[in-house]
Amino acid sequence: MQAAVLRGDQVCGTISAEEKGLYTVFQAQVETEEICRLFGIFEGGEASLGIPAPEQGRMTLRISVPTARLPAGKLLRGELRTGETAAWRRFPGGKRGDAVLPPGQVRGQTYRFPWKPGDRIPAEEYLCFFRFVRDQGRTYLELTLNEKGFPAV
Repeated sequence: MQAAVLRGDQVCGTISAEEKGLYTVFQAQVETEEICRLFGIFEGGEASLGIPAPEQGRMTLRISVPTARLPAGKLLRGELRTGETAAWRRFPGGKRGDAVLPPGQVRGQTYRFPWKPGDRIPAEEYLCFFRFVRDQGRTYLELTLNEKGFPAV
């Protein structure tokens, strides 16, 4: 399966995924001059795949990941992102670790959900790991997960 890699709204390369036994092998080539992390966006969520490295004039990433560690569903696209200064993007909801997160926003490994006191808590099993934040007059609950989908403390 092959898909486009996006940086913002611009196509900047391609990514392919092929299941081989218990693993999925990814190969991507992208056009960028910055150090960026490549994420695979799947029907059931997203996964950080790594940082492309220079190879024959292009930035390339080759990685083999246990299929069981990837979000469910087919690969929709790849996304290149720079550090935590990147903008919040829409998160469609999906499984992360043992929790199913509702739709919200994502930046790196941090997820946030609009919330006001009295509203239902999203992903209640992670209640003690949420942070209450205010941003531009709105209130959110934020949750940071590690690469395995567990709360980062």
